[in-house]
Amino acid sequence: ATYALTVASLAALLNLLNGQLTTVFYAKGMPQLHRRSVALMAVIMVVMIYPCAKYIGLAGGQAACLIAVFFGYVFQLERVHRVTGLDLREYAQPMLVSVLLSLGVVAVCLCAKLSAVPLQPIANIMVGFLGCFLAYLVGGAIFLKNNGTNANRVL
Repeated sequence: ATYALTVASLAALLNLLNGQLTTVFYAKGMPQLHRRSVALMAVIMVVMIYPCAKYIGLAGGQAACLIAVFFGYVFQLERVHRVTGLDLREYAQPMLVSVLLSLGVVAVCLCAKLSAVPLQPIANIMVGFLGCFLAYLVGGAIFLKNNGTNANRVL
């Protein structure tokens, strides 16, 4: 059940990102581009749900959803690029940094879990807090380094 919740949270995250692109289409007066994405996701979901649920179980149903939302997101991202001229490299760079920082948090938590010392619940919470705190420090340092000159203009 934990894996199903993890996959479901990833699908929800992608769906949030997808919502931002949908707003662009509606703002540009092109809702048909979003409807095409929804149709694509529906077809992928119908095709993937049975095999994924049969062979993987509950997490497989969520994996089918994640796959459908992923392809819908990529489809809309490509469309937004054509409609607005969005620079995909500039768009993806902060996401890549965020993913790497998040993987660092996962690594800290996995190392603590795999250590020989069994952790009590409060220790698990502290390890998770430490991993997140370190990620925020590194992310903040990167943000301030990249935007240091812009921050001075605002003040």
